[in-house]
Amino acid sequence: MICITIEEAQIIYARSPSVIAHFCDELNVVKHINDRVSWDPNRAEMSPGEAIKAFVINLLVKREPLYRVNDFYKSVDISNLFDKSWQADDFNDDRLGRALEKLAKSDLPGIYHGIAFEALEKEGILLDQAHFDTTSLSLQGAYETADSEEDSLRITFGHSKERRPDLKQLMFGLGSVQGLPIFADVMDGNTSDKKWNGDMALQMKDLLPSETLRSKITITDSAMVTEENLKIFGDRPFISRFPENFGLCKKLKETAFENEADWAQVGTLSDKKNSAIYRIQGMDTELYDRTYRFAVVHSSALDQRKQKKINRDMSNEGSKIEKSIKTWSGIEYHCHEDAAAQLEQHVATRLKYHRLTGEVKRMEKVKRRPGRPSNTVTAPVDIYYTCQFTVTEDEAQIKKAREMESTFVLISNVSHEREASCLGLLRRYKEQMDVENLFRALKHPYFVHGVFLKNDARVLGLCYVQVIGLLIYALLQRRVRVKVIEEKTPLRLYGKDFYSPTGKTILEQFDQVLVIEYEHPITMKKQKIAKIPEKTKQLLRWLGLDETIFLERKASG
Repeated sequence: MICITIEEAQIIYARSPSVIAHFCDELNVVKHINDRVSWDPNRAEMSPGEAIKAFVINLLVKREPLYRVNDFYKSVDISNLFDKSWQADDFNDDRLGRALEKLAKSDLPGIYHGIAFEALEKEGILLDQAHFDTTSLSLQGAYETADSEEDSLRITFGHSKERRPDLKQLMFGLGSVQGLPIFADVMDGNTSDKKWNGDMALQMKDLLPSETLRSKITITDSAMVTEENLKIFGDRPFISRFPENFGLCKKLKETAFENEADWAQVGTLSDKKNSAIYRIQGMDTELYDRTYRFAVVHSSALDQRKQKKINRDMSNEGSKIEKSIKTWSGIEYHCHEDAAAQLEQHVATRLKYHRLTGEVKRMEKVKRRPGRPSNTVTAPVDIYYTCQFTVTEDEAQIKKAREMESTFVLISNVSHEREASCLGLLRRYKEQMDVENLFRALKHPYFVHGVFLKNDARVLGLCYVQVIGLLIYALLQRRVRVKVIEEKTPLRLYGKDFYSPTGKTILEQFDQVLVIEYEHPITMKKQKIAKIPEKTKQLLRWLGLDETIFLERKASG
């Protein structure tokens, strides 16, 4: 047995850089970037692709500002990540910043989607449907030069989905396929969701073969449904939420509730406790001279925001009508007919949540002369009439409002041969949560906790670095979740069973991986051994890797 001392060994906290580097190489990140970015291989010591790969590794392991990335690489086994013997100082902010600018000035959609389609192929995923949505990312800072038309990315004010209208922002658009962000776009901060949906539909023509374009079901939120966008989609299959501001939406809901016998009971669509119970009605009708399928969906669970809205509207309506009643009741009429006419008019006031009833009351007012009242003379009496009102909550109308608010409508042109039932449309639409989960991960401090860039081109480049990182993050997450289902074995961590572990949870399990490097006392050659916790070994196996990933990985780029 050969023994070595601590002094003779170097202990490296390996963490997850080698795993991230492996997936960068598997998706050919460096090649896709270098093939589409303008650069001179004869003059550049480090290619733009290599610099971006370094960025992605840093992003997913320990997100650092641009000027501190080289500090991160001082504690990393660089030789196991790249095929060249770089030093930590080679990853300086000038070199990385220039790489971001080159990336921003290149064919960004082509680069990203080339990488993303590699993921589709590696995972053997059929491009059957994709879920699209947008989100905003608020940024601190003035960005005073980012408002000219020549800028790569206009960081400006727009509709803030983070409820920060005081901050400038940029927009992300993603298209999720089985939890992977296969389609991505970074846009100006004031980009309209409606316009983006149309632009992305047009962009699909350049990204996908015509056969795939005709078969892929696009699933979106209600911003997609405009006359212009529906013309762009034409016969390309889609499923979308039908906007509430269309008069047809309210009409379809009312028709569904008028035909109670036509509801199809669905039950729950989730195994979670207290899940909503659904019922559904299908209808075909015209919109903009084309016939579409509509699915009216009623849920037993009223959204808390909508419940609060109804309560707020009820309170506001009640306060308003009480104020009006106070005014109306103070008016005196000299004849019963005039009072009755006004009462009829006021009672006919249209109220959404209340019922107004009333009656005309005969009133008497004694007209006493000034001074001491006479014991012998009876004071004259004036007769007048007032309207008296009673306000009560209209339980039938309140119930109807809650029913209507608990109902939404889907619009689709997917053929009955492709998806026979409305339930099938609903099940597909409910998977829209996939893209929302990607946004949640993208905006988590794990990914974004400060941009620290003044150049809008560098911000645009960094945004695509983040999306590439998100793709790898989601790929790790998907592989593990698929194995959990296949092996019917949860990931046991912290005394709990994880059936859907997040990418963050998975990457954290590599924090305890140690690599011990030493010089063999006989051969005098450098050797490495890895100390890996059992749970991390299980994750490696699920990811299709083993301990050699930390020892003798065949790096590229």
